[in-house]
Amino acid sequence: MPGIQAEFGILVGWNPGNNRDGMMSNFMEAMSHEQYNQMIYEAERQLTQLRIENWLNLDLFSWQWWILLVLLFLPWLVWWKYVDKQRLQEIFIVGLLVLILSAHLDAVFSETGLWYYHYWLTPWTPHLVTANFSFIPVVYMLVYQRYRSWSSYLAAMAVLALVLAVPIEMILVWTDIFEIRHWRSCYGIPIFFGMGVLVRWLTQTMMNKQAQAL
Repeated sequence: MPGIQAEFGILVGWNPGNNRDGMMSNFMEAMSHEQYNQMIYEAERQLTQLRIENWLNLDLFSWQWWILLVLLFLPWLVWWKYVDKQRLQEIFIVGLLVLILSAHLDAVFSETGLWYYHYWLTPWTPHLVTANFSFIPVVYMLVYQRYRSWSSYLAAMAVLALVLAVPIEMILVWTDIFEIRHWRSCYGIPIFFGMGVLVRWLTQTMMNKQAQAL
């Protein structure tokens, strides 16, 4: 970190050794938009380099990496075997919406330091691509397909939210893939549940609009 600060200091003419009594705050306020962008670019470049080195030296071909690889493809194979092909469009919309929401929430929460991933499938993909692009959307699609009424769907979604937020999260922690920092597993229960409710409502609204237009 001092090396990064020194590099930024050279870039914008700031001496890190004089950072006291609010000088850092004054320095940040005096920076231009272009200087901010350059700092962000340099930080992202160095972070990417560190991530690639970590991935090559520690992540790649570890047993955690193999788990992530298998779980990226296996849920989709299961889904294709059991999905109702007559409702394929409707069910796939559910999966797509869940993918978008879960990937976005994961990015926001990890970037704000609530949790951190120790293992990456690749250093360029989103944080936990295995869960956000495979396991979670597939599970939501199968639940949506199986439970047609709102009452049964809500009951199933309550169970699913509990399972995803607590035991699944704890398995990720136990395998050292995932580290909780400023988060509690119980916080995820209403998020997973609310996501399921929102996705079902959006999907059925779109399907009804399509049926009315035909």
